[in-house]
Amino acid sequence: MKFNFSKKKLALIGMVVLILVIGWISNAEIAEETAQKNIFLLLLLMFLSVSLVFKFESIPIKISLFLKISGILFSVITIFLGIEQLASVSTKTLLFENHTAVLYGCYFIIGITALFFAISGSIPISIMGTAVIGCVFGIVNYYLLALRERPLLPEDINGVSTLKNIIAQYHFYLDHDIYEFILLLLCIALLSQFLIIKFTYVRVKSLTRIICFIFAILVPTTIYGRWNVHGVPVSINHFNMKKSMEQNGSLVNFAAVAATSGAKKPSGYSVTQLKKLSKNYSSESIDSSQVEPDVVVILGESWSNLTASKKIRTNQPVLPNLDSIGNTDMTRSGRLLVNGFGGGTSRSEFELFTGTNALYRLSESPYQSYQNKHIPNLVSNFRDQGYDTTALHTERKENWNRDSAYGDFGFTKFKDVDYFKNQPNSARKGSFMSDSVLYDETLNILNESENPQFIFCITMQTHGDYSSSNYHSKIKINEPEGTYPLAEQYLGLMNDSDQSINAFLEKLSQRKRPTAVLMFGDHTPKVETEFLSAAFEKKGKTGYYETFYKIWSNYKLASVDNVNASILSTNYLGAYFCATANIPLTGYQKYLVENAKEYPVLSISKTMDSRHRSIEYSKLENTPIIKNQSKLQYNLIFDQKNQISKFFTK
Repeated sequence: MKFNFSKKKLALIGMVVLILVIGWISNAEIAEETAQKNIFLLLLLMFLSVSLVFKFESIPIKISLFLKISGILFSVITIFLGIEQLASVSTKTLLFENHTAVLYGCYFIIGITALFFAISGSIPISIMGTAVIGCVFGIVNYYLLALRERPLLPEDINGVSTLKNIIAQYHFYLDHDIYEFILLLLCIALLSQFLIIKFTYVRVKSLTRIICFIFAILVPTTIYGRWNVHGVPVSINHFNMKKSMEQNGSLVNFAAVAATSGAKKPSGYSVTQLKKLSKNYSSESIDSSQVEPDVVVILGESWSNLTASKKIRTNQPVLPNLDSIGNTDMTRSGRLLVNGFGGGTSRSEFELFTGTNALYRLSESPYQSYQNKHIPNLVSNFRDQGYDTTALHTERKENWNRDSAYGDFGFTKFKDVDYFKNQPNSARKGSFMSDSVLYDETLNILNESENPQFIFCITMQTHGDYSSSNYHSKIKINEPEGTYPLAEQYLGLMNDSDQSINAFLEKLSQRKRPTAVLMFGDHTPKVETEFLSAAFEKKGKTGYYETFYKIWSNYKLASVDNVNASILSTNYLGAYFCATANIPLTGYQKYLVENAKEYPVLSISKTMDSRHRSIEYSKLENTPIIKNQSKLQYNLIFDQKNQISKFFTK
């Protein structure tokens, strides 16, 4: 073979190599991750430029075919590495510490490319199609990590409508990571135009497409089949998905979670044994001689007491009224450990209603994942007792699939933003509707009905992204030093919520009918990292998962013996509230209250005993209490045929 390069083409190749060398040397002085991204772009530039040269050179067909196949593989691998770089997954970790993740990740991307070729018969279209899918996956994953501190998961596909509504409330910008990623994919798309392989015979091309289709089908079936039999080849940290993604890569972590997301029967699961256990806890019935109390449950969006730390000082108290609710004959107060940070509202709801726990791999989007299942819960139990059950929410009812799930859960009415926007006092505070409109409607329902009421309110006033230009916070942060516009707006909104809830409780205190109110935060807010670090300095990781709960009533509450309720996990909150408010308990709620006496905190961030000493979950997972809770959760949600319904209902 003889190459006849013109001086211009030799100069072009030399210039590209020189750029690569200079870029490599200059990147040695900057951060490792940034250097890796820049070097990948330089390598791609070199490959693209050399390909352009060879495009116009007359070279033997075998070498041309070899270069084009190499270019296809290079493009596919670069798409994979680009996705991982955007997710801040260290290439060093993947290449040198987790070869399995690299192999499977590239295998998935090649499978997608093969599927596109089987459909289109065009290599450029196949590579561009793979790049588009990679672009969507990478960018959605990037923003989920930024907003929720967790990667994209399979269950998020079911919640695409919710994600769309959430995204509409945030102000996004394209930073340099996104620009670099899109530039990378554009270069790949350009390179693909020079990777056309001409087939001599139509039959050969048709056969190649058929082989690619079979390969594309075999990729998920063979891998998932093998994974289900022999186990997933990577370690999944179900309690910290971000850490799991950093170790496995975002693509393989996504696939591994999908392969293991189906409910697995707990070891030693026996319906007969659970029935024996349930006989020790009989469900209670309502005393017809007593007046049933009205019940109001308020889920405060992102309610968290960030100013509890001595490191945080503001110009005025943020929650003077809520902080004044302590432990008296008519009130209860405590900290709450939830299983989400910056998001996961529906999971907090689900845990409250059902007494289930994400510690046993509960879906983060349960209303989508467990749709159309008969799951006895707090709402359906009140409905079965003769209560009117109403849900109030100042956003869209389809978020998190609530419009479908709430009917299954026992709500007879659901009023969302379409109802409230036509009501008085529906002004916006920050980016969302004021809490006051919810409380006004709650009072109207309570005062106009003779039947006992169960009302569930989901507030939105304190929801992020805390950058509304129409809201001016009265709260100013004095310490720590710095500028924290997001945190100040959040604290200002919390202060407004505190005043609204106080006015609401004052009106309830004038009612003659017994009324009990449970208020709790679903998760902590996502504000400036530096501010959160100061707020949670002493609590560490646990602080990010800590909110609070308050119980208020206009009648004397019951004491729950031996439960150290100064801090609880969400799975116990519903049962503890009913026990405190003198509301008849189901057998399952009695069981939860008894377990709370020994382990009042069971969450993904921390497990604690009755004396609030931290305990490693690995030391508890084989204890009877934990094993039985996981078995009962499986029976409640997944084993509908053998569900011990009398244990879960009244």
